[in-house]
Amino acid sequence: MARQVARPNNVRGKAVLPVYDVIVVGARCAGSPAAMLLARSGLRVLLLDRVDFPRDTLSSHLLQPRGVAALADWGLLEGLLGTGCPPITQWTADLAPDVVPTHVGSTEITLSPRRTVLDELLVRAAVEAGAEFRARAAFLTPLWDHGRVNGVRYASGGREYTEHARLVVGADGTNSTVARTVGARFYQDLGVITCTLYGYYSGPPDRGARLFVRETTFATAVPTHGGQHCITLSLPHRRFGEIRSDADRHFTSTIAELAPELSDEIATGRRLGPLRGCPGVPNRYRESAGPGWALIGDAGLTTDPLTGLGMSDAFAQAASLAGRVHAAWDDGPDAVDTAVADHAEDRDTACADSFTTNATLARSGYSSPLLDAFRKVQHDPEAGSRLNSMLTGRVSLAEFMTWCLLTGLRHDTDRLSAMPAWC
Repeated sequence: MARQVARPNNVRGKAVLPVYDVIVVGARCAGSPAAMLLARSGLRVLLLDRVDFPRDTLSSHLLQPRGVAALADWGLLEGLLGTGCPPITQWTADLAPDVVPTHVGSTEITLSPRRTVLDELLVRAAVEAGAEFRARAAFLTPLWDHGRVNGVRYASGGREYTEHARLVVGADGTNSTVARTVGARFYQDLGVITCTLYGYYSGPPDRGARLFVRETTFATAVPTHGGQHCITLSLPHRRFGEIRSDADRHFTSTIAELAPELSDEIATGRRLGPLRGCPGVPNRYRESAGPGWALIGDAGLTTDPLTGLGMSDAFAQAASLAGRVHAAWDDGPDAVDTAVADHAEDRDTACADSFTTNATLARSGYSSPLLDAFRKVQHDPEAGSRLNSMLTGRVSLAEFMTWCLLTGLRHDTDRLSAMPAWC
């Protein structure tokens, strides 16, 4: 991968040169877009990551339409499609045995790129924008000056280095070292709700994205690179200890119960590599702004992977932060701090409904009230699109339920008014 990589030029104890405008720690779905957009705005950006790319990571790797739209805005969508990532325009949901499966076609596309492909593309875009990327650079601690972060210390190749900047952005994931070392606090912590098993399979035909639900057990089948499907199983977190002892058996038997047709498709093909498992991620916000520092992506807000909103949220946060920082840059450090704080407040507002919806679905699944409401509207032509809008974070669970109830009442009224008087 072509990239602009320089040797660290300020070994500890030597002169501090050059001074970057922004240092971004973490080069995946939040960090690389932020570095790219900040560099495009003319700022001097250093991007660090403890690994080199391409490198896989645990991920639902589902990119909802608004995330796809961000790639298009940044001029990166054609490049991703050119890697053979299949566009998804069909979506099916099987919610219960007595509910007709919902089929939705869309002019918008969803993508499910392997992270080995997407993350490398994003790093390359940041470098092409002018950011300097240093791989195998493990962040150690922030540097402070009179209560304000003004740089980082990191380790690479068995040595420690320092770099200075006006702003340090932590995009280093759920277990963010940046967040921990600046003392960022958690709030609205709903804990861990689900656990996940997933694997890559040849065999299933490309029928778009498919969702299978039975109460609080979920399975998805989504086409990805190389003609493969990512098959994911999500269950209540309390079951992780049980299923990890024999993950293959639990995965196979649960898919067979939940989605017999998908189970047959898997049986005709083969799994490529082992199953991967995650005991779950916390659903919580973290304080994401302070003097000289900011957090984006999973470092500041983590949500259950059930509806695959994480990467699209990370893109949105990167764009919000970069835009606000660029607008405030010439007005000095205090203005940048205010801009970063405004970004964090906007994030909380923008994500409030999807955060609550996602956590509720993860905890309660398609519970009786939700299914009862959907049963009344399942034959309405608009029902599938409304359900899809909820699952992709465009409307809240409350808005969806309200629509179901009002539409169901309207249908009941229509049926009553059509009855003969003698009934």
